[in-house]
Amino acid sequence: MVCVLAYGVRAGCMRCMQVPNGAAGWYLLGRINRLTGRPGRAAEFYSRALQMDPMLWVAFTELCMLGKADVRSVKTH
Repeated sequence: MVCVLAYGVRAGCMRCMQVPNGAAGWYLLGRINRLTGRPGRAAEFYSRALQMDPMLWVAFTELCMLGKADVRSVKTH
C-alpha cells in the first residue's frame, strides 16, 4: 500500500506502487491529481486504471476531458 501524500518520492515508478481497490483506486488517484492541478499525473493514473479494467468508463471519460484518450487502445469484446 502507498501513502497518497508520499508517492512523490519515486514519482516515475508506478510499477512499485500498490494501490487498494485495484482499478478504482488508480481512478481515485487520478481524480485527486486532476482536481489538484496535476493533469499529466492524473492521465497516468487513469491509464493505469484502464489497463486493469478496460470497462471502467469513467476513467476513459476523464482521459477524454484531459485530451489524452487514445481510442485505439480501448479493448472491445
